[in-house]
Amino acid sequence: MINERNLYNVVGTVSIALVSVIANAGDIKVMECNQLIGSINELEPVVAEFVNKSDQLGDGFKKAKDLDEIQQLAGESAQEFNRFAGELDSITQDIKLINLTDKQLNSLKNRYAQTGEDLSQGIRDMAQVLISLTQVEVTQEGLEQLNTIESDIDSIGESLDSAGDASDKIVDQINSYCGAK
Repeated sequence: MINERNLYNVVGTVSIALVSVIANAGDIKVMECNQLIGSINELEPVVAEFVNKSDQLGDGFKKAKDLDEIQQLAGESAQEFNRFAGELDSITQDIKLINLTDKQLNSLKNRYAQTGEDLSQGIRDMAQVLISLTQVEVTQEGLEQLNTIESDIDSIGESLDSAGDASDKIVDQINSYCGAK
């Protein structure tokens, strides 16, 4: 038979257990947030280095005296861009492998990983266009190739900007969800 005292003990025990479960869930969320944010932060220096190299390339193209200089810059930059893409791939893969139990955080992680893949592919596409630039000859056909390459660079640049903006928005959502300021 349940008396009033036993009922209070049961309610008290259930309340303590419930508070413990809620506290543990909060601890898990904080731990998972920290894990995801830490991995995302590994991309920062790679992206910053890519942006810096892109700016240097643009400045170099403007200062180049002839097609040979442009092609040399393009070839060197293509190698660097492929390296950046590889680093992004590696970090993005690590992010994808993070096992999160929080469904909303896991969804944000997956969306973020997709933007990482989009950025990596865009950088790889840019490298390929730069490689094409190294093969242009000073002919009428070469001039037509240059026009196509310029259009491709603009298009890929816009795609990279869009992927970067999407990435920033997801990071803001992650920070908001995780309570980061």
